[in-house]
Amino acid sequence: MMRRICAIAVAGLVAVPAARAQFPTPGPEHEMLKKLEGTWEATAKGGGMESKGTMTYKMAIGGLWLMSKFEGDLGGMKFEGHGMDSYDPMKKKFVAVWVDSMSTSPLILDGTYDKEKKATTMTGEGP
Repeated sequence: MMRRICAIAVAGLVAVPAARAQFPTPGPEHEMLKKLEGTWEATAKGGGMESKGTMTYKMAIGGLWLMSKFEGDLGGMKFEGHGMDSYDPMKKKFVAVWVDSMSTSPLILDGTYDKEKKATTMTGEGP
């Protein structure tokens, strides 16, 4: 009987905040990201090196995140990277996470979109 009472109490505590929670929905900024969907020839530059390869983009996770996969060659070695890009309405900024086969630390970025230049500028810190 005590287990049943505890289970009902816990269920009530979980259900009340969940009922009031407002989950994010994709907005116009996510629609901008969606335009990148597809497979593209790409050049990645960093640390004085350049890698040519293929970048594949696909919207996922309820249309909130643009998932990316880069496959290429860097200095004669296979290079692979994965990214997740979104728009954070609380920060009013685009946000991204990047990981690749040359590091064990993620690169965390954020930035803004310039309508006149039609360009997104992202900055971040990482290895």
